[in-house]
Amino acid sequence: MVVFTNSLNGLRIKTWARPTKGFVRGVLFQHVIMKNVQNPIVIDQNYCPGNLGCPNQDSGVKISMVTYQDIQGTSASEVAVKFDCSRKNPCRNIRLEDVKLSYMRQPATSTCNNVVGSAGGIVVPASCLKKGLVLLAKRGMGNGDEVQNKQVIFRDYYVSGLPKESDLILNAATIELKVPEGSKAVLLKNLYLSCDPSMRVRMKKLPDSASYLPSFRPGSPLYGFGVAKVLDSGHPDFKEGDLVCGLIGWEEYTIIQDSKRVGMLTKIQFTDVPLSYYIGILGIPGLTAYVGFYEICAPKKGEYVFVSAASGAIGQLVGQFAKLMGCYVVGSAGSNEKVDLLKNKLGFDEAFNYKEEKNLAAALKRYFLEGIDIYFDNVGGKMLDAVLTNMRLHGRIAVCGMISQYHNLDEPEGVHNLMSLIVKRFRMEGFVVSDYFHLFPKFLELMRQHIKEGKMVYVEDISKGLENAPAALVGLFHGRNIGKQVVLVSEE
Repeated sequence: MVVFTNSLNGLRIKTWARPTKGFVRGVLFQHVIMKNVQNPIVIDQNYCPGNLGCPNQDSGVKISMVTYQDIQGTSASEVAVKFDCSRKNPCRNIRLEDVKLSYMRQPATSTCNNVVGSAGGIVVPASCLKKGLVLLAKRGMGNGDEVQNKQVIFRDYYVSGLPKESDLILNAATIELKVPEGSKAVLLKNLYLSCDPSMRVRMKKLPDSASYLPSFRPGSPLYGFGVAKVLDSGHPDFKEGDLVCGLIGWEEYTIIQDSKRVGMLTKIQFTDVPLSYYIGILGIPGLTAYVGFYEICAPKKGEYVFVSAASGAIGQLVGQFAKLMGCYVVGSAGSNEKVDLLKNKLGFDEAFNYKEEKNLAAALKRYFLEGIDIYFDNVGGKMLDAVLTNMRLHGRIAVCGMISQYHNLDEPEGVHNLMSLIVKRFRMEGFVVSDYFHLFPKFLELMRQHIKEGKMVYVEDISKGLENAPAALVGLFHGRNIGKQVVLVSEE
């Protein structure tokens, strides 16, 4: 937090009113308090001291992509925000976000000359900028103009231990709202981002064979599954206005030029459900639950099913699939609130808070007196070890994830009860959902029917704003989310 007290100027950008070449671009002013400042926010593009040497001239310095975010306090003058830019070279994409400035206990005022931009959140003084982004043009919502593109950047190192918010930084870049001429690229406006535990694995430098998705590149935006709207396209399969899901950047806009990445985009055909469902119940988590339960576990009516991390994006669906099959289902979760959700909203027969259990094997024995037929494993570690001693003859374990081990990838926790595999003759199989993409149409038809008939419910935990994406992702590894963790970037 920066504080200005009784000063002449606060946040000032000043350029000469001369045909000098240059630019000011991609500036972020954030978290500032003004105390009786004469000029809290100023862009003076036509600075000409004493009116000497530059009368009637416009500045040749281009000013664009300047954001003022969370600026609070008092102004010593009535006009607290002053944007004075060139007629021939106007300031572009100037943005005010949550700016609150007063003058003598009244809202201050603002002036804008030759400036275009936007205002968001609560902005006092009432901004002379338009509400919402203005540089959107006709073709593909882009005519070559540059706009600000906020991004979540993976810092310049690989992560050890649990990820922290400081491992991710917000960046204000720029992007041209138009695909390159003659290319088959697709330009996207990102709407929803999926927070997935597997993203932790990609924060470590791994050989290509160690993961089905490559490591994140330090200094570059994160990317993962998301929902987006096509703004411009040179690809014959996509047009302006299409809604798609696939791998997109953790940023406001993404341009995809790689043919493989474009090929992974899927058009959204049905909009009678929330769009966020396409990175949840109708997306990769849903397909993962479907494949793991039906294809790997091959359930039978009346079997005993246990699901770990049962209130998460995948676990909540596995439990409901099992109930639809007529199985007895128990789930584990990390809080009493989540346990209540499993039993009273998601239909699990029983649930327990694993953090309150001193002996996991004994806890499982309490709920499964005759043993477990199916275990859907999302956590690995001590829970997996406890399950092994509680499995029934010819049971099945689908190994979907091991979130308990993602913080210690160099020295993962060992499993001790593997002898049970021989004695009980059960099967334990890991799987990667991409091997089953051919089942997606069948899965989508079934899930849409289940939703329409009210047979399935889905719980989401939605964080609003790209600036809250780091906290949302890190929260996964501390159990803060209830349901599928999603980040809302834009509501179109």
